[in-house]
Amino acid sequence: MVEPTNFYFDKQTAGDNEFMHDQEISTEKLTKEVKEEHQGLVKEIESNGITVMKYFQMEDDLPNSLFPNNWISTHKCEGIIEDRLVCVYPME
Repeated sequence: MVEPTNFYFDKQTAGDNEFMHDQEISTEKLTKEVKEEHQGLVKEIESNGITVMKYFQMEDDLPNSLFPNNWISTHKCEGIIEDRLVCVYPME
């Protein structure tokens, strides 16, 4: 999971993302709230015995870096595809 180190409204991607809404909140306050929510989610996942690999934004001007462009999941499927399956989930 990518931890948001600098999170803010991105006008470029908001045009086709119905979940994005500009709010009157400072970038600092929004980043603090988003980081706390993210850390809580990581803690909850780990408390259920799931290992979370943590990554951090490489640059401050990448507000969407916590949303990977594409992601995968791995599955053990006995009797199918040599007992292993990788699913790719492309974003837009």
